[in-house]
Amino acid sequence: MPSYTRGKPRDQIRAVLLGGNSYYQFKTKDLAAVNSVQESDLALLGHIKLGEGGETLPAGAIVFLRANSPKPARVTKTLTGTQGSIGTFCAAQALQNALRNGWNLSKGATTVSLRATGSRTVTAIASLSNGALYAFALNKADFESYGADLKLQGAESITSDTERSKLVSGSSLPRPGKAKLVLTTGSIFSSYCSHDAPLSNGFTRMSAERVL
Repeated sequence: MPSYTRGKPRDQIRAVLLGGNSYYQFKTKDLAAVNSVQESDLALLGHIKLGEGGETLPAGAIVFLRANSPKPARVTKTLTGTQGSIGTFCAAQALQNALRNGWNLSKGATTVSLRATGSRTVTAIASLSNGALYAFALNKADFESYGADLKLQGAESITSDTERSKLVSGSSLPRPGKAKLVLTTGSIFSSYCSHDAPLSNGFTRMSAERVL
């Protein structure tokens, strides 16, 4: 068994529960192959091993890949030998148990920041077909003019923990499709839109949504 992970490929696909039925998926090195680390240590962190020979996520799970937010907490553990320490993500519901079992918090979890009001920009939210809610910054005037055509919600529409657990921002997957509108000036306005947006008043779809 190797005593360190330096130079090893990130060939493990894992996920941790963020909240509700939403999961953060990531690639990592085979930490369980390091001396003093067992698969049970990673299970303690709420790791779900995916891919060949691994588990599957529950039906209807919403998976976030390479998201700016939300992100789960990161924890580290000091080891003996060459490696020194390892660090990885930890599921929200597993954090306190991990801290009681030799892991240390290195970075807290982050959530999606919402801006309901602003002088120039607001947070717009596009709905995806898998239930995810993709939040992004949009010019306030554009939101007021085109929000209905693109079927975008405002930040004030998010009022429950269930809705908050579905929020994601800056992710590779899922990502909403885009629509465009040719303005009277000849310039083009484009924006993310909900999967079931009416795209009325001259809007046309530029790209389809991408979901896992």
